[in-house]
Amino acid sequence: MALISIKPVRIQTDESADEWIEIKPKLSASDRALIEDTFIDAAVNDGRTDITVRLGARRVAILKCAIVDWHQRDGDNPDEWVAFKKELVGDRIDPDDPLAELVLAEIMKRNPSLVLGEQS
Repeated sequence: MALISIKPVRIQTDESADEWIEIKPKLSASDRALIEDTFIDAAVNDGRTDITVRLGARRVAILKCAIVDWHQRDGDNPDEWVAFKKELVGDRIDPDDPLAELVLAEIMKRNPSLVLGEQS
């Protein structure tokens, strides 16, 4: 059995950037179960299984499981820094920001089984 590293990986748009986000190098089995439980719901109704998939919730769950720290400016007051709190991940990260895009891409690269679509 292989154990995963727990040393955070820092993601920046470039090395001189003062804003960064740190992620887990690899998501654990518990992280993956939490992600699946967040976005997939199955229920048996009249002998058939109904499955509900919430893709937006999946993306937020992935980010919440992977991000472990950040050094981010407040969007309302750029002179202030926002302390990292796990509950802020889904509410404060701008998904269109280049750093957020880099973070999600790096998470998916390090956890290829999370990528939806055709898998080889």
